[in-house]
Amino acid sequence: MGIESTRRLARETVFWPNINKDIEQLVKQCAACQEHQARQQKEPLLPHDVPTAPWTRLGTDLFMLNRQDYLLVTDYYSKYPIVYKLTDTSSAAVANVMSGIFSLFGPPEEIVSDNGPQFVGKHFKDMCRKWSITHTTSSPHYPRSNGLAERMARTVKNLLKKCSQTGQDSQLAMSHLRATPVDSHMRSPAEMLFGRPIRTTLPSHHLSRESTTTDHLLNRQSKMKETHDRHAGPDLPPLHVGQPVRVLHPKDHTWIPAKVSKVCDEPRSYEVSTPNGGILRRNRSHLREIPSSTNPTPKRVRFDEDYTSSTQAETPEQNGNNHQPTPETQNIQSKGPTSHSQTTTRYGRNISTPARYMFED
Repeated sequence: MGIESTRRLARETVFWPNINKDIEQLVKQCAACQEHQARQQKEPLLPHDVPTAPWTRLGTDLFMLNRQDYLLVTDYYSKYPIVYKLTDTSSAAVANVMSGIFSLFGPPEEIVSDNGPQFVGKHFKDMCRKWSITHTTSSPHYPRSNGLAERMARTVKNLLKKCSQTGQDSQLAMSHLRATPVDSHMRSPAEMLFGRPIRTTLPSHHLSRESTTTDHLLNRQSKMKETHDRHAGPDLPPLHVGQPVRVLHPKDHTWIPAKVSKVCDEPRSYEVSTPNGGILRRNRSHLREIPSSTNPTPKRVRFDEDYTSSTQAETPEQNGNNHQPTPETQNIQSKGPTSHSQTTTRYGRNISTPARYMFED
């Protein structure tokens, strides 16, 4: 049970001062409860900066279709997709294909990818260094960090599936995808990248249109963030090096103890060390803070019918303690009744003074 369920159960039978706070601390410091917690809430969307020109930031990803590997490269500005069929998924093979793309279109300023072995290998790093490209990686098990490439891979994959099923030319289908306007206010990926529309098998006309791509991209991104943040909570508090945390296991979805070893340059990204000596990089949503290790002192809870008899039996002489009354208790006791003498109302009826818990008979 969680905090609220435990509170509701306790309120059915018992009560003590600060019951809600004590139960909350007890559940937070339960190791089994912390390990099997649900996923953390979504944080507000933190989108990439909108590029001001085409082919400055690229997203890349690998996907598989019909036991065949493909490399996808897409432009963050124009959304122009490039797909290559791979015979080898090694870092050297991927770096060689990327170099061929850069020889045709020129190198970008930045490449965004996941942490797959093809993108963190030596050959890919050497390729980025040779072309003077900044390589940014997303947090493992957090694909939304490279959402454009992930979404474009799904679109291209569905398109290739339809071509395979209907027997149509996949290259022609990709050409139509590149010539399709991004939305009703934006031009096609090909026109935004090359500055002109590409010819397709459909009748076309060439009209000069004013370029307002950046404004439309900012507007689209603002609407996307607004929609996302409707179902997201506030930002999770930042972590610091040496802080004990729990990291979400990607398979059984349990929370494993770890410790923050590095705050990465990428937003909401941390490296943590596990008890077995491993180093993991995770997004902030996959890391949960561990409360103070000090366990709360358990309280003795008595039922109402046992309270009076127990307080009468525990006198200072029996407990062996000579506690001096504090000013607060003296003040409280001075306000209580000092005897059981009956008083009468102005009409002559007898009044019996009730026996309070804190007063002796």
